[in-house]
Amino acid sequence: GLPRDGAYVGPALIHCTPVTASLLRSVHGVAAEYIVEHSYGEGWKHEAAEITFYDANHCPGAAIVLIQLPDGKAHLHTGDMRYHPKMKEYPLLKEASESRLIDLLYLDTTYSHPKHNFVAQDAAIESIASQVEQLFTERHVSTLVLLSCYSIGKEKVLWECSRRTNRTVYVNERKHKMLQCIQGHKGVEKSSSIIDRCTQNENETNIHVVPMGLCGEMWPYFQPNYNECAKYAEKLEGTKYDRVVAFMPTGWADATNWNKKNAVSKRRVDLDQVQKR
Repeated sequence: GLPRDGAYVGPALIHCTPVTASLLRSVHGVAAEYIVEHSYGEGWKHEAAEITFYDANHCPGAAIVLIQLPDGKAHLHTGDMRYHPKMKEYPLLKEASESRLIDLLYLDTTYSHPKHNFVAQDAAIESIASQVEQLFTERHVSTLVLLSCYSIGKEKVLWECSRRTNRTVYVNERKHKMLQCIQGHKGVEKSSSIIDRCTQNENETNIHVVPMGLCGEMWPYFQPNYNECAKYAEKLEGTKYDRVVAFMPTGWADATNWNKKNAVSKRRVDLDQVQKR
């Protein structure tokens, strides 16, 4: 991977979208002299090739890369993308496709096996947000909701949960810094302005973002970590929660038959016993 903490010293320039550039500068500490920004739909030249980035409908700043060669042919690199019908209308991509000029197609094949048959993203988000909303309608039960997230990504889940419950979302300092970087993507996706619905006061809200992995593991099969969820809630000052409900929104949740059959799991945790270990 890319060296962090200012360790990248070139000599290659990094061509990327403005959001990725912001993350590189603020999070990875890459010097501005090694970064070249290109907005979506803005063509730029590298040697004899014309290159254009388009939104990949994945995490903020992710791009599909269209490379047009002098001989009229084109190469398309999908990157880590999630298909959306709007991609059919990307001007240069549409032109190259209709004219059958795409000579090489580079695919991200992480989930290419037929067994990976995901529900639509909107349906997955609705499922999580509606459950979170329902949890907070139950009286006489104090509930802490944990939303597992990678460094970047899952903003649509955070946005919808916050909107539906009219509550802020707690994020730690590092996550807050990353969310500041992705605000430039809000013109493409409104959830990239989720920072406006976030707080760094962990006692202000009962919806918390936690690192992917804290609540359990998905590989090689789903292994929930009940003890860590309970300990996380216990260390919070102020509100004492009756239950913790954690969500792990990831493609790996559907990766095996075991995961599909055991996607929902619960257990009562004896904190006294956990703390004695």
